[in-house]
Amino acid sequence: MEAEINTPRLKLVRLLVAAEGHRDLQWFHRVWSNEQATKWSRSGPRKTIAQSKIWMAGVIPSPDVENAKNRIAYVVLVPRPMDPNKPTTMDGQNAPDSTGDRLEDDWDVAGIITLLPESSSQSGRAHSACSSAKQKLTLELGYLFLPSHWGYGYATESARALLDEYQRSISYASPTIAVEFSAHVHVDNLPSIRVLGKLGFQNVTRSEDEELVYLDGKERRNIVAHFRKAVQV
Repeated sequence: MEAEINTPRLKLVRLLVAAEGHRDLQWFHRVWSNEQATKWSRSGPRKTIAQSKIWMAGVIPSPDVENAKNRIAYVVLVPRPMDPNKPTTMDGQNAPDSTGDRLEDDWDVAGIITLLPESSSQSGRAHSACSSAKQKLTLELGYLFLPSHWGYGYATESARALLDEYQRSISYASPTIAVEFSAHVHVDNLPSIRVLGKLGFQNVTRSEDEELVYLDGKERRNIVAHFRKAVQV
């Protein structure tokens, strides 16, 4: 996977370092600490940088974790408006700050997007979209965005770019492996369901249990829609 993925409006930068003081963790914490951005997450926001560090360690590659190469996380950045009070470079961008990091000056954090190996519990709840007898690898798509960046189509644009880049990166993969994408969304989370529809995911089934979950400001029945999309290699 590329370190950066560019779309007409966005820049996706791969997250690889969960170390205090590193920009990767700062970006991750900015999104995961926001109550509105995490309102559909059963785990809720990460209130401290230490909590975000632990959470982020579970979504980035690690040498001691099985299937680590399939842990994929990107921060989604949007262009920051020009600051008329700051010096600019010859190409009209903000000049880099004292750290030399132009990304921090020219781009603002919009969200986080991930592809992660699907858990066995989720895999057992949803029917596969792959009819092949090949060995199957299922990667679960996840995304959350800061409320200031809702309504602009950034989730659809960034997710489509990530899925396309993944398919490009595995175009040389072993023919014995069939890859598919999955997503699991509470049935009341209509904006996310619409995004998945635009991305070509199919709603294959749904599950329900007696547990009540606190999502988007209130307790709800735990009813989850399960989506699948086969990867065309």
